[in-house]
Amino acid sequence: MSHTQPKQASTESAFLEKLSESIVNNITSMQIVYLDIVAYSQREPANQLAVVMAFQEITRRTLLTMNTDYETYLVQRDFDMLRDCILLPTGDGVAIGIPFVDLTDLALNLIKTILGKVEAHNRKSRGCEKLKSDKWCNCHNGFYLRCGIGEGRVLLFRDLTGRFNVAGTPINLAARVMNLGGPNQIFFTEGAYREYVDFEPEEETNFHAYHDVTIKHGLSINVYQYCSSGVAGLNTDRHEESRSSPSYDVSPATPQSDAGSPAALQAGMITVNQPSHIFQLLNRLRTIPKGNYIMGEGGKKILEVNITRPFRIDPYLVTQQFFEEVMGSGHKNHFSGDNLPVDRVTWIQAVEFCNRLSEQAKLDPVYRIDRESVHADLANNGFRLPSEAEWEYACRAGGSHQPPVPLERHAWFNRNSRRISHPIGGLTPNNFGLYDMLGNLWEWCHDWYGADFPQGSTDDYVGANGPEVVERVLRGGSWLDIAPVITPTYRKRAVPTSSHKTYGFRIVSTAS
Repeated sequence: MSHTQPKQASTESAFLEKLSESIVNNITSMQIVYLDIVAYSQREPANQLAVVMAFQEITRRTLLTMNTDYETYLVQRDFDMLRDCILLPTGDGVAIGIPFVDLTDLALNLIKTILGKVEAHNRKSRGCEKLKSDKWCNCHNGFYLRCGIGEGRVLLFRDLTGRFNVAGTPINLAARVMNLGGPNQIFFTEGAYREYVDFEPEEETNFHAYHDVTIKHGLSINVYQYCSSGVAGLNTDRHEESRSSPSYDVSPATPQSDAGSPAALQAGMITVNQPSHIFQLLNRLRTIPKGNYIMGEGGKKILEVNITRPFRIDPYLVTQQFFEEVMGSGHKNHFSGDNLPVDRVTWIQAVEFCNRLSEQAKLDPVYRIDRESVHADLANNGFRLPSEAEWEYACRAGGSHQPPVPLERHAWFNRNSRRISHPIGGLTPNNFGLYDMLGNLWEWCHDWYGADFPQGSTDDYVGANGPEVVERVLRGGSWLDIAPVITPTYRKRAVPTSSHKTYGFRIVSTAS
């Protein structure tokens, strides 16, 4: 039997070349599609080749179909799915890196189209009973796929062949969740699921969630199976209903990088012995690029700030569950709920949390806490509170000092909060993908408070100093405050040992 090799796409991608030159530390956000041929290794070698050729041709035709389906968007970017996606063959499947995340339905529609083509292809097997029952055979080149979708920050680099490649947690997790699926099932990582349902909220009912699923190295994650009816070729059987449910302790072969390297840590990689809350944190951190802006507004309350180093920030306020996982039980919140932001936190408690978290993540703590003073080494790679300048820069996300409109879509404040705090991530994020930067809870910053900023410009401003300075900065406003307070520039101050039902925090770390 002879097989026609598929036409090779050009390996040169001007889009990826331009992207690699524009990003900081080789880190960018991608959607990841992971596809795996079911029972590939059980076939005879000749049949393996026939199946791989059929799979590659279907994948190639589908990528060209996506060029047509998303023509308006892709032409504007001079992007070609076959030329500019990162295609990583795995022997019995492929990982596809889509180097942008704003088309959040693209990855799912790509898989749905592939499954439809696979179903049409399998009809050529003339009702082969073995293929139908066992999902493989040696008499035809029909096949079934397991499908995973991930999303997040990855390392973009050129490999030994000179081609663009990717590494990082999103691709590893896409492989993990794919391996949980049965034939022609689609599984999402939590990050990819949340991005998709934010874009298509009416689709949320088409998912089935599996919580605390144990994967490689004993890590627990939440995974989401896509179960929409009427999708050609899609298997919507749930695992508890399936006779052939796979084990959840999986170890698929995936493209790997050194999880202990600084570059891999920037991309969200973890080491084997890190607990799940560290794993989840490193996977969700957002890298904020360096830049400059005019901090504050009005008279002596403005300062030209140069952010000379990128930094990583948690897109969410620290939750009560996260706080307890790091610090243990015993903290008394005003409102109670695992997914509510931790409240009634002093500045001292916040930096103690940062140090404890750094130790658990095997990083160098930033703070040295003596009985009566706290010293900080901001060059260390551990977690810390954002400087006031970093906080405002991240809050603005490239915008002005004005709050977003309509404010109710972005912030919990006195007009829409019902005088309570709310679970993290419930409203629209800013352009950096950060939630609750305005409203919900005030956020402690690293800096001492000074009434005025220094004149002129400065690099990486970190606040006032001197014996008369006794208060730390809070930013963002809370569920209790009125709209004029809920702005990127409004400042509040409090002594480091004070707590309040409206005080919380989020964490950052300096990018290498």
